[in-house]
Amino acid sequence: NDSDPDWNHGPEMVEWTGETTLRFQVFDRDISRRGALLGEAAVSREECAQGLYTDLDLGNGTSFLNVKVCPICESGPLDVPYSVPKPVTKLRVCIEKAQGLRGVNWQGGKSDPYVVCRLSHCKTFKTPVIHDELNPHWSHGPVELTLGKELALSFDVRDKDTVGSTSIGTAELTRYKCLAGFEDWLRLGKGNGRLFVRIEPVKSEGNAAKPVKLQISVLGASNLHTEHNTFRGSNPYVICSARGKERFRTEAIRNNLTPRWDPRTYPVELRLAENLQFQVYDKGLFSKGDLLGTATIGRNRCERGFDGNLDLGPGKGTLQVRIACDD
Repeated sequence: NDSDPDWNHGPEMVEWTGETTLRFQVFDRDISRRGALLGEAAVSREECAQGLYTDLDLGNGTSFLNVKVCPICESGPLDVPYSVPKPVTKLRVCIEKAQGLRGVNWQGGKSDPYVVCRLSHCKTFKTPVIHDELNPHWSHGPVELTLGKELALSFDVRDKDTVGSTSIGTAELTRYKCLAGFEDWLRLGKGNGRLFVRIEPVKSEGNAAKPVKLQISVLGASNLHTEHNTFRGSNPYVICSARGKERFRTEAIRNNLTPRWDPRTYPVELRLAENLQFQVYDKGLFSKGDLLGTATIGRNRCERGFDGNLDLGPGKGTLQVRIACDD
């Protein structure tokens, strides 16, 4: 249960035969099997022959694997200094809204839509679910995906069921349209509605930025709004993330629209992230629950320190946080 593991494994001896690349794959270990693929990276034979010590992007724009490859000569392994990662092309993806979705709920004639965006098996993300809506506004993102050799970026708008989900409609953007930048509607198929997305290609400058170490406390929220739990208050909790990766979450406070959390301090290190995102959810019985509001604060503002309220969106209340930067 560690999202930032330190293995300190090796050195391992690898003998080249006819291979052209050295591939690294990171898996989530299950009890009796290999588990889900979390990310992968590849290094060419030529790079290995020269020696390599760097952070490899695992493909989703948020995870990196620190590796050291030392070629062996007659006098022994070469000493390879650390180098910042090479620039790569990333797609900054925003999923804004949909219109005229097909209603699939048997009661009420509406849907509970969310979007699955996929570049490859391990380069994927989902938006939150919006209940009972055929014209949802997610305003989700930007989420960065590292573009490798993939030929298309796909979008699957799905209806969340009690168990599982049903596809409402799909759309796809070619690699070349993504690299050119895109901001427009995508048709989801005849009678299925349309989806508005924004794609911005960006060139990563590697991991040269100095890491920023933060101490974060989530203190409370005010004037939270919920449309569903009319017979009780919400059970709010907060997820803090950077570049789409969860860094921590608070406990849920029961039946309260003005929750106060214990002033616990969470350590967070920003390496490539330009901002922190705080999402307030209404805890569900068996799921993440409904999204109540989202607030974002920039890296520079975090470095200066912050102690105050962040707006969760129009009519959605505020979140009180305290951020200190370690020198």
